[in-house]
Amino acid sequence: MQLRLRNFPQYASRRPDVTLGSAIESRIRGRSPTALLVVLLGCALTQQIAAQDRGKLEATTIVGIRETAITVDVHPLPLLSRWNVGPHDRDFGAQFQIDRIHDGAHLLPWIELGQPNQTGDLHRFDALIDYAARNKLPLSFVSSEWERALVDDLRYSSRHTVTTESAQTKLLMPYGPSDDWAAVGNRWGRHSLLQYIAARYPDPPLVVMVSNNEQPKLSWEQIATSTQGTKASKQQLLAAWIARYRALQSGFRESLPATWRKHTRFVGYNAFADSALGRWPDWNRNTWNVPGNMNPWADAWDGASVSYYLNSWDARSDDIVWSPQIEAMNWVPLLANKIASNKIDTQFWFELSTWDGHEEDRAKDKRAFFQQRGTPFSPARYGGLVQFGMWLLRPRAIREFQSPKSSRAEDVPYFDALQTVVGRVHNNDTLKDFWQHGTLVANPQSAHPYTHTLNVDVSSLQRWFLLEVNRNSARPWVLQTPIDVYAIALVRGNRPNREWLVYTFEPHANRRTTGAPATSGNELTTAVVTIPSGPQVSVATGDAGCFSLVFESNNKATTIVC
Repeated sequence: MQLRLRNFPQYASRRPDVTLGSAIESRIRGRSPTALLVVLLGCALTQQIAAQDRGKLEATTIVGIRETAITVDVHPLPLLSRWNVGPHDRDFGAQFQIDRIHDGAHLLPWIELGQPNQTGDLHRFDALIDYAARNKLPLSFVSSEWERALVDDLRYSSRHTVTTESAQTKLLMPYGPSDDWAAVGNRWGRHSLLQYIAARYPDPPLVVMVSNNEQPKLSWEQIATSTQGTKASKQQLLAAWIARYRALQSGFRESLPATWRKHTRFVGYNAFADSALGRWPDWNRNTWNVPGNMNPWADAWDGASVSYYLNSWDARSDDIVWSPQIEAMNWVPLLANKIASNKIDTQFWFELSTWDGHEEDRAKDKRAFFQQRGTPFSPARYGGLVQFGMWLLRPRAIREFQSPKSSRAEDVPYFDALQTVVGRVHNNDTLKDFWQHGTLVANPQSAHPYTHTLNVDVSSLQRWFLLEVNRNSARPWVLQTPIDVYAIALVRGNRPNREWLVYTFEPHANRRTTGAPATSGNELTTAVVTIPSGPQVSVATGDAGCFSLVFESNNKATTIVC
């Protein structure tokens, strides 16, 4: 009897390789035949009930995924996805995704898509495609840069690239014929894997095509300072870039099966405003921002998967002013403007790409960095960090990146943390209602600390949403100023019966005092938070994050979940 224990939580504490048969054997050894029959019948009944419960959970989850994917509300519920499958298919591949959805995870299935000229196993994702087709689930495809052929293919490169004195690589230019871009997109649409999957699953409700979008391009500064120069303005060259990326996507779309075209979105990694906006004096040097448009790349795509990363190569952290949380506040007004400018049925697809900076190279590994500081970066803390960005921006999806070389054993606990924070939005009625209908609370008492080289387009935006907390440092702040507790709030209702959902994240709650040993759980502390035009309340906080509900009627806070 070799039934696996993941179906039987009563044995979950045993070794992963223990089977149900061996577990039963240990319970009935030495018993009479009658006792044996009773035990076997009891186990069979337990198995049947567990299967029924899990079947109901799976059915509910599938409906939730499908409805979320096609919803056109301003704030649809979030889905969880990934950039990579892992070094082995068993890591985060087809069966992993099926099992997670079966167990209640709200996933946007992900499939790796190699370059069109790369041959591979067409059957690699058969199980996932068949499962998605049976249940009418959405799909996402992740790939490297679609425009790479314009650089690598000799038929195109002479018309579309240049090598500058300062660069040893070919840089893409916005001058070449748009027809070439469309032809390259057409090759992607005819990709053998896409055609095979479309034949197997002809009618998905949504297909999200995600490009890594990191092809080196000629910057505005390089064009403006080149010996050849250009008579074209920055606005004209930006328009040329946008037109060419749209030509690429148009060619891609036209080559897809007709049943896929209408439901396919083209999403670029970091195809959005620069997160460094205002962080240092020269942040704007190489951007394509123009007066009246601080978010130009969003016009070139159907959506963006923005970097909410703890980079392994710089000093940003989740406990200082130079943090993903503070950077992401720059995006709030720009995202609101982008969504408002689109028709609701073509709503901009906005994702958060997340990474904790884990590297196989120990010298650069961000987890090792935090460990050496005595503040380990646990899965709980990762979930707390990502949860802050989620509730600040309310994206359509969280798309996790981890090093393709890291192991499943290393990465699964961190993926589990993301599955927990995404699942909360779907499964907690209070959180679900605030996600869909709440309004993010701005903090006019302070201003965003990134203030360098801002033009009137930016300086007039409301970019600051971090609430005043009694345990944080007094202003002024610099990039390395520690932040003890990050707090934001959403509000619903009207005076005098408003309600606020306060989210707090304390990266170092697992180290109560300097030098004390850190723990892996969500150690809880308290902090006093001031809600603009509302009360000052004491709320729970922790490294995995805490939600508190505050009522205007009594100015008291009730902890919802930590």
